[in-house]
Amino acid sequence: MKKENKESKTAVKNKKLTIKDLIAKKIAKKNNQHKVVEIEVGEGEVMEFITPTQKEVFDYLDELDKMNADNSVSTNDVVEVYADLIYKQCPSFHDKELIESVKEEMEGHPESDIVLLTFERLDITKIGDKLIATSGIDMKKLQNEVKN
Repeated sequence: MKKENKESKTAVKNKKLTIKDLIAKKIAKKNNQHKVVEIEVGEGEVMEFITPTQKEVFDYLDELDKMNADNSVSTNDVVEVYADLIYKQCPSFHDKELIESVKEEMEGHPESDIVLLTFERLDITKIGDKLIATSGIDMKKLQNEVKN
C-alpha cells in the first residue's frame, strides 16, 4: 500500500531527512549564529553588527507582545525595543570613547538610549528590520503567518 502525503501534490518533492541531514542542519544553524555582518545605517554608511539568534529576536518580539496586552503598542515602543536590540548587537555602541562622549546625556537613562542619541527613530526601525533579517526572519512573512 502506497503512503500518500497530501503536501507531495505540490510542485516541490518532499525529502525524508536522514540523521546526516539533521546533523548538517544543526551545524549550519550553529555556523550562522553570531556572525559579524555589515548593515547600512545611512547613505553609504555601514556599521558592524553581530547577528542575533532567532531566539533573541523572538525574545524582543515577545517584549513587544507584552506591551501590546491592551492593543496599544506604539511606534515609539517598537523603536525603543529595536534600539535595545541594536545596542546589544553592535560592538561600536560599547566603545569607551563613545560612551564617555555621551556620559552627561545618558545619565539616568538605559544604556541602549545611546542608539536613540545617535540615530533618528526612522533609521532605527530600518536598521532593526535589517538586523532581524540577518537572523533569517522575514518580519512581513512572520506577521502574515501570525495573523492567519
